[in-house]
Amino acid sequence: NARHLARMTDEILSSARLEAQPDAIASKWEPIDVTALARVVVNAVEPLAVSRGLFIRLETPDAPIRAMTEGTKLHQILFNLLGNGIRFTDAGGVIVRVLDGERHIRLEIEDTGIGIAREHLDRVFERFWQADQTLTRRRGGSGLGLMVCRALAESIGGRIEVESELGRGSVFRVYIPRV
Repeated sequence: NARHLARMTDEILSSARLEAQPDAIASKWEPIDVTALARVVVNAVEPLAVSRGLFIRLETPDAPIRAMTEGTKLHQILFNLLGNGIRFTDAGGVIVRVLDGERHIRLEIEDTGIGIAREHLDRVFERFWQADQTLTRRRGGSGLGLMVCRALAESIGGRIEVESELGRGSVFRVYIPRV
């Protein structure tokens, strides 16, 4: 409960900062090993996945994938998406992939969770929007995490997309420029 309240508080504060001062999320660019950052986040959430009987797997190339980006923001994006994947998955697990592209690095967070109905996909990044209030009450969440993820991704020159099927899980793709 304490972790849930802390996470909700962080999401509300992030949302308020984004609304009050959109320029306040200006990025502090630095060279980042995206594979190492993904490994840190996966290791941080792995105990939660294991406690729920879920697997969590990281798939990366052997060589580091480097980008000039803002590590703290990318960390928060991954942490939020992984937390959601675990929270809305009852069986199976979550796979995180780091893929190296010519112009973008793509991070995929794929879960075997409850999924999102096609008619709701356009709204998942809206502030306080939740597909099913009863599920969110039972599983936790404020309806701000995905909105914050999108704003953070855009602040580092990236974007986020979702593909999902109700009852089969979701894939969130985060694209960040190589720069």
